[in-house]
Amino acid sequence: MVWKQSRSARQSGLARRWKHLVLGCSVLALGTSGWSDDLPPLPANGSAAPTLNGILPEEIPAGLSADDFQTLTGTWATWADEAATAVSNVFRPHENLDELDVDLANVEIKLGTMEKALADSKYRAVHGALSDLHGRLRRRVDVARVILEAQRANVGVAQEKKLTTALGKLEQAVATVERDVSRYPNGRKWLPYVHADQLKALAQEKATSPELLETVKVNLAGRSTLEGEAQREFLHRASFVTLERAIDTVLEASTQRDPGTYVADLQRIGAAMFQALEEYEVRSGELEAQAIREQYAAWKAVAADGGAAMSEVLRKHYMNFNFRLVASEGFMKRVFETNRSEGSWVNDCIMEARVTGYQCTNTQLNVDIMPNSGSAKFCLMLDGNVRSNTQAVTSQATAHTVGNHRFHAEKAAFFDGHAFTASGSVVSVAANNQPVSVDTGIRLPIIRGIANGIAMSKVQEKMPQSNAITRQKITTQVQPRLDSEVAENFDKASTQLEAKLYGPLRELESYPQELDVNSTDDAILVRARLMEDLELGGSEWPNLPMPSRGIVIQTHESLLNNSIERANFAGRELTQQQLQDELRARMEKLLGRPLEQKVEANEATDSSEPTKADEPSKVEDVPAPDEKDKTAVFVFDEHDAIKFKVSNGIVKMIMRTGLKREGADPIPTQQIEVSLGMTVEGDEIVIDRVGTIAVRPVGPVQNRGEQIVRANVMRSNIARLTPERRVKATMNMKSGDKNIPVRVTDVVTRDGWVSVVAQ
Repeated sequence: MVWKQSRSARQSGLARRWKHLVLGCSVLALGTSGWSDDLPPLPANGSAAPTLNGILPEEIPAGLSADDFQTLTGTWATWADEAATAVSNVFRPHENLDELDVDLANVEIKLGTMEKALADSKYRAVHGALSDLHGRLRRRVDVARVILEAQRANVGVAQEKKLTTALGKLEQAVATVERDVSRYPNGRKWLPYVHADQLKALAQEKATSPELLETVKVNLAGRSTLEGEAQREFLHRASFVTLERAIDTVLEASTQRDPGTYVADLQRIGAAMFQALEEYEVRSGELEAQAIREQYAAWKAVAADGGAAMSEVLRKHYMNFNFRLVASEGFMKRVFETNRSEGSWVNDCIMEARVTGYQCTNTQLNVDIMPNSGSAKFCLMLDGNVRSNTQAVTSQATAHTVGNHRFHAEKAAFFDGHAFTASGSVVSVAANNQPVSVDTGIRLPIIRGIANGIAMSKVQEKMPQSNAITRQKITTQVQPRLDSEVAENFDKASTQLEAKLYGPLRELESYPQELDVNSTDDAILVRARLMEDLELGGSEWPNLPMPSRGIVIQTHESLLNNSIERANFAGRELTQQQLQDELRARMEKLLGRPLEQKVEANEATDSSEPTKADEPSKVEDVPAPDEKDKTAVFVFDEHDAIKFKVSNGIVKMIMRTGLKREGADPIPTQQIEVSLGMTVEGDEIVIDRVGTIAVRPVGPVQNRGEQIVRANVMRSNIARLTPERRVKATMNMKSGDKNIPVRVTDVVTRDGWVSVVAQ
């Protein structure tokens, strides 16, 4: 067992890609046999009129039935009935396009109503149900519209538009190569090698020449055979690689579609894609995700627009970012806001006078977030007040002066997701020195008053010069110190971010493939996507009320699934304790601290809950776990070992595993579904089971009675694996020398997203 864990822990991303390749072959086989057997029949003549008959499922998809809409009650009940009818009409067979267009228009009206309600806080009570219904329906309607419009489109016009776009990119690629090679001696001598002038003329004339394009492609493909290493490296520059891809795009766009089979091909691929999407909506499995990828690639190869419209919809609903963090300006103020008070003695020589005394400086650092794309931009603002009490001594007199000076410094800073950078500081100072008294040292009463008065006048005359010197001194002190401290703290923050977040993510093979950071005028937004080539990503995220001094962290179920896939549970055998230890270790590595939680298990209660199984349907009580259960070993399936589905206010954990017990027959692979609710109670986040544990056999069942026993044994073991857990809702975030308490106030589970609100 130890060896198995060690080997699994060492499994690399390359090994996972081999697994995906094998699964991809399975998907391809399914796509050419089993999948097509399950699809509804296409119209008899696929090249006839455009249609969605045979493409959309004949039954209303799961989660969009009349029963699902009935969760909307009260004043929404009538509307819910109308919406359910509109949805059922879309998924019925249509005799003509006019009938289909009417049904699609009606369902768009219902979607529009949902979107308005979701954007209005007055309807917050129904946001949960509306969000789930809206997401399920919007995804399907958008994909269906793309499939329908592709059949309706003028193939020639669509292909011409695609070719024009491809030629434009080719022209840009040639220009990039020209600029790139011009920076090197004799670099432009390589332009004839890639026929740069001919390619440029081709693109400008909006023409095609397959012979020319193939010639350049062969030249670039043969660069590895050149004798000189320097030549090989030069032609592997990014500009030449981009040119090669642009040529491929033009060649692909030049391929003529067969108008006789075009619509039939779209209908065939569209039906297979919709079937894959439906399966993925239910299970979020690896095979389903890869089937979508396969059909997406097939669609791009056939569609006249190169799949541009389908790409836009899939990027929005199935390949979107699957992590999102929004930090309000109020929260960032809590992070950066610093008050400091410092005092120092003054001993200086200014304008031939020895100046001594004491000064006290009070400063406040704050932050102002500014709109920016590509990185987050914020302005660090330092406001300070300097109070001084000094005396200036010359050979003629001693002047006592008090000062009350104010300064303001600004420093623009940027965060790109990895590193903090900043521009130079700009400092403005308002100096205010006021002479209080002057003593010339003359002791004769009459002369003393006159002499001191004259000296005071001279001192007052020099106040503008004194204030100018004060401004200069404050500026020269504040500017370098602010720059130095900010640079030091930013370096520390960047290092800690790499060490405590990105380092562990890389170690866990969960580093995001894409990271996007930007800012508005009142928040910083960080979005990330963990999604490899054969995986899927997130959907549109729900918009939640932003706490004025808090943050919102949103995680899509695809991030949970893609991340847990990298834990390599598939095909392994683990005891309950080993499984818990590995999950806990991954969580603690991500958090960078021990996971503090309270576990409350009640085995008697757990064992008496009824089971829910499709096969067999009989329900029996489960005996309390015996010694065989306590030493049982989970035997995970080769794929989809653990998956998550988020909707209806719960996180559903789906496990595909069998069980080995000493002295008992092994239990074959079962699919177990455990619904987990997440609520905030006081200072704790409570994670507890909701409803019953569903156990379904993966393969055929020969003995119904035996399956009942198997299901109950599995339930007993899964119940002990998922007791109620309580996690602290408050944590301290360290910023410099201060601790910032952050408390989770709400956990929202809607339409694939787990959203955590903290402040």
